[in-house]
Amino acid sequence: MGTAGYFLLPDNFKLICAGVGLGAVIGVFFPLTLLVVSWFENVRSFWGCLGVWFVYVIIEGVAMALFVCAVKNLIFSVFRLDFLVTLLSLVVGVTAFFAGTWIVVAAFNLSAWVGVGVLISLCGGFAGSGAPAISSEEFMVSDGRGGYHFIVGTSAGSYKIDTDGNTLRRRADGTYEKIH
Repeated sequence: MGTAGYFLLPDNFKLICAGVGLGAVIGVFFPLTLLVVSWFENVRSFWGCLGVWFVYVIIEGVAMALFVCAVKNLIFSVFRLDFLVTLLSLVVGVTAFFAGTWIVVAAFNLSAWVGVGVLISLCGGFAGSGAPAISSEEFMVSDGRGGYHFIVGTSAGSYKIDTDGNTLRRRADGTYEKIH
């Protein structure tokens, strides 16, 4: 619903719809991991275990990449005192950590060979290290009076456009002011 709203609704609602969509993705990742684990808990044949290993490696690689990306963003956002990104990184990191841990435990419960094979997917964390560190300034800025403006786009000269249609310019102190 959030994704559809992001593409179909006017610019004022894009940030809210993006938040709804992101929350849904974060909220469904761990339960889907548990669902996949429950599907494969009784597999005992060689070819079945090979298929389960393939699925587990993909899920574990994604979970580890998300975990490393979240930890990287968490560290940078703590140093920048960026509370919003810190909170988001913490939620994504905890979800990815528990999903990845659950996959490793399920793989070792299935077979020692599948468990050892899944440990290879821990290398998926290297993919997360290449992700850029995000800043809340990309989607939310404050003015000189402490009010927050949610950003929906940028214009020429790196001016930001907020949800009310105002054009904002960055000042020397790091806050933004309306120019229109």
